[in-house]
Amino acid sequence: MRSTPFSQFWNSKFSGLLPLMYLLREERRDQWVRFYSLPEGKRYPSNEHEEDEILKRYNSIAGFVFNDNEPVWLVANTNVHRSETRHLLKLLAMNFKSTGVKSYTDADGDKCKSRFFYKQDHWKSGAFNDLFSLTIHEEISGILFVNQKAQLFYAYDGGMDVILPDATQLDHIKRQFEQWRSPLLSGL
Repeated sequence: MRSTPFSQFWNSKFSGLLPLMYLLREERRDQWVRFYSLPEGKRYPSNEHEEDEILKRYNSIAGFVFNDNEPVWLVANTNVHRSETRHLLKLLAMNFKSTGVKSYTDADGDKCKSRFFYKQDHWKSGAFNDLFSLTIHEEISGILFVNQKAQLFYAYDGGMDVILPDATQLDHIKRQFEQWRSPLLSGL
């Protein structure tokens, strides 16, 4: 990533890692927890009621992680090899800026190129429902929020991943939203 205000912030907190949740989850496994966006891990909504449930869960979990009006960075990425022009245009229309293209090798050993997009905003419950809806309807693969304390919230189709450096806070969110967690031993 080229030097931008976001990349400078990111490197100060996560030096050597790209803002890709699967990499962050591997690196910070003991600080990570996953929540389902619908009962029983259902990935996609079938009706408006289920869409409302997803938005409720996204906002509840993110609202636990971030305080109202707290500054946060929002990060999204698009795969350069796929035709994702419409995704790029949607993000640019929402005032995201590009960090440029980054080449890397994914967990399967495949060579990838992604364009990362970022913007700074302030967390407020409900304020990002339009952005969350892009994720629900698979128009973007997910959206990452991160604050100055290196607390991460990632909303994607099917769930939410959270990384909290504070073990007490991590235990608390696990207990608070236990009914939305995966029953799998792996936590996935």
